[in-house]
Amino acid sequence: MADDNTDEDDPQTFLGCGLPEYDRNVLLSCIRGDPNFTNCLGPECGGGQIHEDSDDQPIMTCGACGFKTCFTHKMPWHTGLTCNQYNTRERERLQQEEASLQLMEKATKQCPQCQVDLASMNSAGSVLLIMS
Repeated sequence: MADDNTDEDDPQTFLGCGLPEYDRNVLLSCIRGDPNFTNCLGPECGGGQIHEDSDDQPIMTCGACGFKTCFTHKMPWHTGLTCNQYNTRERERLQQEEASLQLMEKATKQCPQCQVDLASMNSAGSVLLIMS
């Protein structure tokens, strides 16, 4: 039974949080459906905002904590790189990773007992262990 001193319609009674936090959470739940809404990725923020400039001006600075988020990539801002430069760098990294995987497939054999990748590296028969 509710205490006579509590208001059953008061969210603080049931949520255990203060009204400002409750109001903030209600507001965030309402605006999260907007396609220009972006969560702040600040380590201790948990907020977010509508970023009207969308991909035209992709750097979003959180009004609450100042953390910079890339609207386009939904990640912390890639300092020193435009989105196009970041895309190029990421594409090159993925291509290098794929080339490395293909080289490992050609140059290694799996140990039949433990399934670890092994590669023979010299004429003396020394074996290099490659963790995959």
